[in-house]
Amino acid sequence: MASANSIEHKLRFSVESLSKVGKQIASYIENHIDHVSSMSILELAQKIGTSEASINRFCKALGFKGYRDFIISLSKELGSKKEAGPTLKYTDIKPGDDINIIIENVSLVNMQSIADTKTIIDPVCIKKAVEIIRNADRLFFFGIGASGLVALDGQQKFMRINRKAWAITDAHEIKQTASILNSNDAAVFLSYSGTTKEIVSAFNMAKNIGARTVVMTKLRKKGIAKSADATLCISSPEITIRSGAMGSRIAMLNVIDILFTAVASAEYDIVKKYLDLTHEAVFHS
Repeated sequence: MASANSIEHKLRFSVESLSKVGKQIASYIENHIDHVSSMSILELAQKIGTSEASINRFCKALGFKGYRDFIISLSKELGSKKEAGPTLKYTDIKPGDDINIIIENVSLVNMQSIADTKTIIDPVCIKKAVEIIRNADRLFFFGIGASGLVALDGQQKFMRINRKAWAITDAHEIKQTASILNSNDAAVFLSYSGTTKEIVSAFNMAKNIGARTVVMTKLRKKGIAKSADATLCISSPEITIRSGAMGSRIAMLNVIDILFTAVASAEYDIVKKYLDLTHEAVFHS
């Protein structure tokens, strides 16, 4: 699995901020990562059809001093992987895959999503989100599609401890509900891309009204992620839309569990009776 600090991970999550040439370089390196470590900067530039200067700028954008520093780090990373033995690499949905391969691939992407998210999530932001939720009169989870399923899970979790919680998953209802929030409400916006039109629109409404906002999205420093009162970053190795937001959904569900557990732990003396009552109602009725 690629850790959140690995070069493979940096390549995946640098794409949005790169120039057109930078994206071409990132794509080539990601697809030929085992061979790039033995290439000179001139060889790589010729393969991609770009300049040595562009490759150096790309390496600096990833946080390296230059191409030489990048190659040294890449070689060390690949060497560590070889010592650790063969690992599975996530691949997208393909026709006719053996069921055993499917089991391995789907399990891999889900496990890696949680592992990567654990590495990048900021405990300070988690504490801030917990504080916002604890101080809110009402709690709203906004999400569409796979994120809507996460919103429903958030509602279920927090209703268990007697919170006034709602999941808003319909495109029209999202805007309607956002328009009637107030400064005593907490609104959690779920969007892996961070650019879902309805979610962005609702977020802006909530901010203008003065509601406290929490955003759960992929690692990025712009848009609603930059403007929220608390931003919870998640990570997923998904590479195209075919996977149907498998890993990102699992990562978001894991963060919902973290928030729920943190709130319940902070208010344990108050919520214990509700945990007991809801458990009794479900399993012993």
